[in-house]
Amino acid sequence: MKRNSFLDCVRGLGMVLVVFGHAQRGLHDGNLFPASYPFEQIDFTLYTFHMPLFFLLAGLHVWPSVEKGSRRFLRSKFLTIVVPYFVWSIIQGGVQILMAGSTNHPLSLSDWPMLFYRPIGQFWFLYALMIWQLIALCYGRFRPALIVVAVTAFLLGSAIPESFFATAMKMGIFFAAGTLVGPELEARIERFAHAGFPVSCTLAFLLSTYMVMGVAPFYSFEAIPAAIFGIALTLIVCYWLNRSWAATPLAICGRRSMPIYVLHIMAVSGMRIVLLKAGIRNPYFMLPVCTIAGVLLPLGVSPILTKVGDAISAVPALVHRRQTAK
Repeated sequence: MKRNSFLDCVRGLGMVLVVFGHAQRGLHDGNLFPASYPFEQIDFTLYTFHMPLFFLLAGLHVWPSVEKGSRRFLRSKFLTIVVPYFVWSIIQGGVQILMAGSTNHPLSLSDWPMLFYRPIGQFWFLYALMIWQLIALCYGRFRPALIVVAVTAFLLGSAIPESFFATAMKMGIFFAAGTLVGPELEARIERFAHAGFPVSCTLAFLLSTYMVMGVAPFYSFEAIPAAIFGIALTLIVCYWLNRSWAATPLAICGRRSMPIYVLHIMAVSGMRIVLLKAGIRNPYFMLPVCTIAGVLLPLGVSPILTKVGDAISAVPALVHRRQTAK
């Protein structure tokens, strides 16, 4: 099947935003920004929509995947979600333990057993995504029920204290929205990518974000309009970027989004530590450098990770052939 370059561009831009957000948070947690830097405003605006965007994208092809059979579906999700979650959580956790004196969020060996119910760092996304993939599989024959479950989960998640599970429950509505949109996303966006809609969408996004900022969390009922307009604006921007010179670099980032996601924290943190040890403390220089490092360094090792992933994926088939031969 031919890859959808538009979706690759969306994933690529979304991933760049994720890396930027974590690079900014790292500098903020290290007390490197001056008081005049609008960290809270930028951080809140970004987080209203960039992670919901990835859950929507994850839902686009769920039903076609479920239709291929539960065994094939589970095998695919195990290899693409569960294995990266545990492998890279342990690797990143190990690095954080070794670098405990230099990182903003040190870990200890006693934290590793909690991976089964409390993800570390950015890996909460993979954990939450697997939850909703399993829920979708359970309701494959009763697809409208997924919407009911997602809405109910959002309401329950909003009623309990902020935690990983509360966030995971709230992401379901965006995942379910992706299943409703389906693979025809680009065709749907094309209808709104012209005339004055992008301008109206931008104004609506800024207004809805401003109205909820300081009033409610970015993953809240009040912030849903900001998430919707932010996602729509990102999709429209990518519709046009996919027809420009930016399509190629963004599509590369989109195709390699998993390596970037699992490695970018280590790349960003490592670059920040290197710059600090070199005596560079200017956050306005460090922010773009750390962001670029968080994208390019994972891209540099992604071919190796792809080969390793392909080898792991081939193991079950190889075992099955040997058992059949016997």
